[in-house]
Amino acid sequence: MSAMRDEIANVTSLNRKMTTMEHEISVIPGLEANLSAVVSEIDKQRNSAVAFQVSVPRDQQLYTNMIVRFGVPLLNVGGGFQRATNTFVAPVSGLYVFFLKITSYRDHYLNVALKKNGLVIAEAESDDGQNYDRSSAQVVVQLATGDKVWAQQRFGDATSRSCSVRMVALCVKLVAMLTVMGIVRAHVSDSGHIVKRSDDSHPLEAIVLKQGQLIDEMRSEITAMKSQMAEYHKLVVFMVSVPTNQDLSHQPRLNFGTPSLNVGGGFHTATDSFVAPVSGLYVFFLKVNGIAGPNSIIIGLVKDGQVIAETETNDNDNNDRSSVQVVVKVSAGQSVWVEKKGGTGNLIIGGGVQSTFGGFLLRAGDSF
Repeated sequence: MSAMRDEIANVTSLNRKMTTMEHEISVIPGLEANLSAVVSEIDKQRNSAVAFQVSVPRDQQLYTNMIVRFGVPLLNVGGGFQRATNTFVAPVSGLYVFFLKITSYRDHYLNVALKKNGLVIAEAESDDGQNYDRSSAQVVVQLATGDKVWAQQRFGDATSRSCSVRMVALCVKLVAMLTVMGIVRAHVSDSGHIVKRSDDSHPLEAIVLKQGQLIDEMRSEITAMKSQMAEYHKLVVFMVSVPTNQDLSHQPRLNFGTPSLNVGGGFHTATDSFVAPVSGLYVFFLKVNGIAGPNSIIIGLVKDGQVIAETETNDNDNNDRSSVQVVVKVSAGQSVWVEKKGGTGNLIIGGGVQSTFGGFLLRAGDSF
């Protein structure tokens, strides 16, 4: 009787193992397919480079609301720049960085804006009574596939001696990639691991355990890929602007408004500073519009009290724009802010995109 009960128990155990094995085997094709999809998506993202650079080939007279006409692109990876319309059309969704530089000369005034679907996202202004004057602007902005960006004269009457725009893509289809990872996770249950029992002795055990090991190996591979994708898509990007005119005679640090972009939560409005959420190489850019009269205003980018870049506004009778960019290593927790470092002028122009501060994580890590 006891032997019969033992046999029944063995048969029940084998049936349970068979059911578990059938389930694990049925999961394998789905895991393989989704693992392949993840690999394909990673390759696709890495190969989705978008970059362009164009310039004005000769002197160009610009009038109010006139779109700047560019020559043959010097670079057009991804085919985003459309020469027929002098417009960049985003081939993929993502975060983009745009750079604009303009030059005016011979007592002319030039104000050129970067527009996204008709809305101003950045502007540069040059104005010199006797000589050449250059100005530049930078901006980080979210674009959807098909969004358009162009350079357009806002007001003034100037001959554009030189005007160039270039852009690089920071991130493409981040949300879609995370969705793919979610699909993979849905096909793998942590409760599916097979634990060997001390009384298991049937030859079927080896087959079941082998399948369990295969599933565990695939789980480990997916976990490693998830970690790789998280590192590849670690995004830190911010963009802020000065909301109103500011007098820096008593408070040297510039005050900014609510960020238009703050991926990663690095910018803190309470302290008007960027605090690095992760260590790595960062790109920062600053543009200020100051009224100094016959004096100058020296504005610095400061990292934990140390100046890492400076720019200066200086115009005899009008407001003057100036900009600066820097690549710097920042450790997690270190702060970067903007403050007056010298000069006898004090008034910074705010509102719109007059004075802006932005940056992004170029590459995460400590080993640089």
